[in-house]
Amino acid sequence: MSTPAEAQSFLDEAEFLLHHLFVAIEHYDLAVASIQEEIKQIEDAENLFAGLFVERDQWSPNANHYYVQYVDRMKALRAQKTPLQAADALDMQLARMGASVGALALAAGPVLQVGKQTLAFRFGGKNAVLMGCGGSRQVGAQDIVELIWEGRNHGMHFEQGNPSPGVQAMLNDLQASLGQVVDHRVNNSLTILRALGWNSSQDVLTELRALVA
Repeated sequence: MSTPAEAQSFLDEAEFLLHHLFVAIEHYDLAVASIQEEIKQIEDAENLFAGLFVERDQWSPNANHYYVQYVDRMKALRAQKTPLQAADALDMQLARMGASVGALALAAGPVLQVGKQTLAFRFGGKNAVLMGCGGSRQVGAQDIVELIWEGRNHGMHFEQGNPSPGVQAMLNDLQASLGQVVDHRVNNSLTILRALGWNSSQDVLTELRALVA
């Protein structure tokens, strides 16, 4: 547990890191948009993937979900003996997209880590955090503390494939209350950031500063 002033100083030190994490998120977001356009050109040329292309502003919050859709559709096209040149081109773009989508999640996870660590530094364990700043804002049907705390836990441990009850409840509420597409097999950190409304380092700092004041 620390004082409000100490917590604010902690965030001052985290500002540089947050800025560069969001620079990375924007970079990979643009990369995914570019790859999408190349996939669309192949779609149009070969009359494939009809109706599956998703505009960039719809893509970002659910990148993992749409990527899985692309991969599943690619398997079906292979089974239908899609012309080899088109199939190979799609495979290459999908490999690039998978790498970029994975990088997006890797950049989003540490943002949630900064959020959880700031709250823990100021108040202590989760129950103490809920007592100290819980109730400041609801995101769907859950307190923002739940989303930050369990969102970080998901981002750091999703590869274990056995989410805790708290993480499971958080992800279920994202889907039920906010209509977010959640795939429990992948890292949903970017979806969680978007649900929080954290689209820039300033968004994160402003909210966290208010929570630990």
